[in-house]
Amino acid sequence: MAFKMNLDSFFDEGFLTCDLPDALFHTAHTSVFKRISSLTCIDLEDKDFGSYHIWNKNDKTFIHEQVCCKESRHYSDNNLTQLMLNNETVLNLCKNLFDGKFDIWDEGYGNVAFRLIRPLGDDGYPLSKKTWGPGGYLLSILIPLVCPDPNSGIGLVPGSHKFDHPSSKDISGKFEDRELRYSGNSKKLNVLRPMKLGQMILMHPNLLHCEAVGDNPMHSRLSLEIRINGNSDA
Repeated sequence: MAFKMNLDSFFDEGFLTCDLPDALFHTAHTSVFKRISSLTCIDLEDKDFGSYHIWNKNDKTFIHEQVCCKESRHYSDNNLTQLMLNNETVLNLCKNLFDGKFDIWDEGYGNVAFRLIRPLGDDGYPLSKKTWGPGGYLLSILIPLVCPDPNSGIGLVPGSHKFDHPSSKDISGKFEDRELRYSGNSKKLNVLRPMKLGQMILMHPNLLHCEAVGDNPMHSRLSLEIRINGNSDA
């Protein structure tokens, strides 16, 4: 009964938030910190990523543009992705969302990716959908690793997966120029920011969402994303 309620909520709202097992959170946290450490060759144990935007200004070894480019953010961790596929909530949701086989998606850079979003600037992309990107119909699983400020978390538009929306190509040059972005009036949308530490968010492929921060964010955010495709040959 509990899962049926979760399933109904997912298809009604377009996303589902649920508690993340401690072991899975620890594995994800360790994986990302190991990756970032390998890119920077620095000890991250005493680094507070909630205030990353402050200490990074004077850190000459942690070059944001190099650490957070697509080739660096993406990497492969088959142990982590298998643990995610074995998670009961994820497994049952995939069985209901996809018709047939499904597997972790890799666009050619790796099967997991982290995002390090500062409270000011344009680190995060504006409103979009997974179906507007190169992967198409992907279930996105988001795990916040450091997120002390909800306004720095991902933005979701409940119920938006049920409707068509105006879009245009991203011409900013900051992100993928082949991807579409929402071109309507975003001020009329109800954007929620439900990201909480210790939880994961499962997001429908057609849901409008944004990595861009909300109003008056105070902290940086570090999160992990794993995507699942309905075609096991992807």
